[in-house]
Amino acid sequence: MMRSEKQLGVAVISVLTACAMLFFFPADSAMENPGDPNDTQGVPAVSIYLVLLIMLTAASMALT
Repeated sequence: MMRSEKQLGVAVISVLTACAMLFFFPADSAMENPGDPNDTQGVPAVSIYLVLLIMLTAASMALT
């Protein structure tokens, strides 16, 4: 029982980390649209992929 609670805690922390990465990463120098450097609207694709990967990993850990 303790192990599943620990895994759930790690999963929750991972999801919160993913949200923080999504919030702070666009402030970095990553280009959002390499085809148009003047386009500064939105979130870079690499941060979206990173957040999805972290959330899928967290869900997998929580459900295992």
